[in-house]
Amino acid sequence: MSGCEAEQADFERAVGALSTRINAERDLAADFAALFLLFGSQSAPPYASLYGAEASSTVSGAPHDRMVARYDAAGLRSALAANEPADHIAFMLEYLGLLHSGEVQSETAQAFVVAELAPWVDQFVGKIRASDTATGFYQAVGLLTCCYLKSLK
Repeated sequence: MSGCEAEQADFERAVGALSTRINAERDLAADFAALFLLFGSQSAPPYASLYGAEASSTVSGAPHDRMVARYDAAGLRSALAANEPADHIAFMLEYLGLLHSGEVQSETAQAFVVAELAPWVDQFVGKIRASDTATGFYQAVGLLTCCYLKSLK
């Protein structure tokens, strides 16, 4: 992951700082809820449909539809059985992992990153970074993820 050393070091510091917190699990859970589950000015909903040039006020927009089509084409529709729209970053990163592993070969990882992740992940991580959280853990994860994705472009 050449070029992401600073972000990796920040992530490792954030993980290390958790070991010194008395209520680290509770603090992480509170940060997670505030960032990703609640909608508000401090939140960073993890759905592509809410960011970038195609941003809408609701999830399940065009990015969602494209991810459903990708999963269908790969025979992975059952993987979307969770109660989340297909444009959730977790599904998108899972698909990227399938491209890397060769389990799905319909496009290159680079093409997927450029088409589907690059248009919105910086804005998503910017919202995470702008949020006031107890731990700073998710900010570090976001920056490391952004750096990694940029290395794939």
